Amino acid sequence: MSKGIPRIVLIILIVAYAVSFSAIAGYRYRSFSFHDIDLAVINQAFWNAIHGSIISSSPGECTVLNGGHVELIILGLAPLYAVFPGPMTLLILQSLALAIGAWPVFLIGNELVAPSVGLLCAFCYLVYPALNWVNLFEFHTISFSTPLLLWMFYFYLRRKWRLFCVFIFLCLVCREDIALPVFAVGVFALTKTLADYGREGRAGLKWGLTPLLAAPGWFILCIKFIQPCFIPVTLRTTEISKGGLAFYSWLGNSLSEIVTTVVSSPGVVWKGVMTAPKIQYLLHLYAPVSFMPLFSPGAMIMTLISLAEGLLSQRAPHFSIKYQYSSIITPMIFIASVYGIRNILRWKGMAKRGGSLCVIILFCALISAWSIGPLCGLPGQMGEWKYTQEDGVRQKMVDQIPAEVPVVATFEFAPKLSMRSVLFYFYHIYAGVRDSSYRVDASEAQKFSRYALVDFNDPLTFYDFYTPGGDRGVYKFLMEGNWQLAATVNSLALFTRGESPRLGVVRTGECREAGHALDRVPIPEMKLCGYTLATGAVMGEAVISLDVYCQRLKNVRDNFFIAARFVSRRDPAYSFEQVLFAPYRIYPSSRWKEGEVVVQSCNILVPREARRGEYDMMLVFGSEEEFIKTIVTEQRARFKGWPAYAGARDLVLP
Repeated sequence: MSKGIPRIVLIILIVAYAVSFSAIAGYRYRSFSFHDIDLAVINQAFWNAIHGSIISSSPGECTVLNGGHVELIILGLAPLYAVFPGPMTLLILQSLALAIGAWPVFLIGNELVAPSVGLLCAFCYLVYPALNWVNLFEFHTISFSTPLLLWMFYFYLRRKWRLFCVFIFLCLVCREDIALPVFAVGVFALTKTLADYGREGRAGLKWGLTPLLAAPGWFILCIKFIQPCFIPVTLRTTEISKGGLAFYSWLGNSLSEIVTTVVSSPGVVWKGVMTAPKIQYLLHLYAPVSFMPLFSPGAMIMTLISLAEGLLSQRAPHFSIKYQYSSIITPMIFIASVYGIRNILRWKGMAKRGGSLCVIILFCALISAWSIGPLCGLPGQMGEWKYTQEDGVRQKMVDQIPAEVPVVATFEFAPKLSMRSVLFYFYHIYAGVRDSSYRVDASEAQKFSRYALVDFNDPLTFYDFYTPGGDRGVYKFLMEGNWQLAATVNSLALFTRGESPRLGVVRTGECREAGHALDRVPIPEMKLCGYTLATGAVMGEAVISLDVYCQRLKNVRDNFFIAARFVSRRDPAYSFEQVLFAPYRIYPSSRWKEGEVVVQSCNILVPREARRGEYDMMLVFGSEEEFIKTIVTEQRARFKGWPAYAGARDLVLP
């Protein structure tokens, strides 16, 4: 094979990866398909940095120094971000950085074995399940440590000590926990230097000690001084003040106690590590590289040390390849794999069978990418991430909020609202009943926010059913803050401040107000009085405005959802439906007073492809248990088996 061909192929693979994952990120960003907090939080830190704010003074102001992760790399990337500000810049940078990591993998393979092995390992790296999952899960500065650690190790191999030290520094400023793999490289370098001391001499010893001393020094500085110093005053008495050490409380309540337990009680540690989920995690990391690290015990030490953060943690995402935490493991896996391949090829007779070994490695990489990675599922995911008519409404609601005005929002809105100094999360209001630090955030959100943008069907916020009573927090927040409904479509609601509360989507009323009387009793505890129906437009989209009147007759033990389903009379095979989420999340039926009539309202988005003509409406009544089974489990709102308690033939879509 020509010497230049592997490099040309590698460049093509890197470009293809970077372009593909950047395009996927853009597709998701446009359709509000980032559902967690990470992208918005870090983008806000970048935004505040380029506007001169790097220290938080209160919740809602995410900055570089906020008492959480120490991510000084943000300051280094801020000038580039200032030219192209926005979440998409970060998502593209992440895809590009992870793609470029294939280059040092190739160089390490080329240095230790051969160009063909380097190219093979680079390809395996680009389809590595853990790497792909990290790229798809939001944005994290820790992802930059993957290529930086690989470059650091490459310069160690080439004895380019100045560049080696530069990349040690760059790795450490990504995040405080990068100290762990940097320390692991130091252990490897020191043991190798001592083994070859006669050839390496004092110079090798010095550079082996550099990461070994720099990593723990930086980690202690971050944990003991930087994080405690910059945590906002309002959060210093909450659980947040414990930082990441809270996930290791089974080992001790402080860093020194944790280290003491690990050293003095190996049996306890072994029992905590050898659980089924953590063993599966190890298989997901090693199987895609055919367990090659096992054939290099010296290099294997680097992976084991780097794995300590995940294997010792009680938090499930720490030992799952679907989250960002594997970013520090991936480089060690591939470095150790190259050493493992080299050792196998040195066995007697194996040099001539290198092709067979490469086929096995390639086969395992492809099978793993298909079975435990996200690549084969991307076509289906792209369908879920498609920009919809409802996404268009979301964007119009976002556009109505002025720049720099403090906002509280549910997660999927947050990335597009994060280019402002102050941003709060509605989840903290909902979950504040169980977490004191969330109550602090909710209080600050009430004090400073001028807009509230909520998707009452946001999965990460409202499917948190282990927070009973969360609706009380939502109701209290909206009432005490004098929030008034500005616009609502389906489960989406935009609120602004007013002189008195006007929730809009739920209120008390009288049965006689209903335009269409029903007088049905679907369950002994509740009467369905009737409904009012009208067509109109909101945010430039056609909607059906529906008010449903229900009266509590006696104590209701369960919460009940109401859904409206519209069936075309011209084509009965065509229908569309909507659950009245917002009223349920604010004032569910279990909270209603005896004899009280509650009006639940919703502007139901009419699909653009809806047939013109007359429609029959069914009001569908289901318990919370039935709802979870239908919506959460099946991920669709077909309401099969739900009883229908009303019909209407007076709705005409023009």
